[in-house]
Amino acid sequence: MRRYIAIAALFAATLLSMPNAYASVLYSVSVTNSSVGGGWGFSFTEPSLLTSNTTVPAANLSSLTNPAGCSISSVFINLPTAATFDVGANLSPACHGLSVDQIQFLSGPVTHLGTYNDGSVDLPATLVVSSTTVPEPSSMLLLGTGAVAFFRPIRRKLLPHRQR
Repeated sequence: MRRYIAIAALFAATLLSMPNAYASVLYSVSVTNSSVGGGWGFSFTEPSLLTSNTTVPAANLSSLTNPAGCSISSVFINLPTAATFDVGANLSPACHGLSVDQIQFLSGPVTHLGTYNDGSVDLPATLVVSSTTVPEPSSMLLLGTGAVAFFRPIRRKLLPHRQR
């Protein structure tokens, strides 16, 4: 009986110690040629799809490529749920006389995962919205119980049986 109580306690402890599953949304922007000269790009992660104007400081970006001779202090996505939305970078200090380099995308709204293009030929830009996921706890539990079931017959053959 103690054995079953120990197994149930171990099972409960395993369930309680598992982290919750989550999925984050990764935003990646690539600008081939910009009004400040040269290309730039960035990526950042948010817990869900953006529904309002969002500004992200450069320190919180997953990756950052500054335009030639310029420094990006923060990036933004304005009006992500509109048919026309803006993606840009705040430059600090001002670069080539500009403090903001902004691209207008006509392929909105950003309401699902996918690739969005600005439709421009001379200053092409791309926004890729993708998902990063972590397995849910029940999947880990299923994997663990499968491993226990797999090794139980092996244990019986390798360890001597106890007489009652």
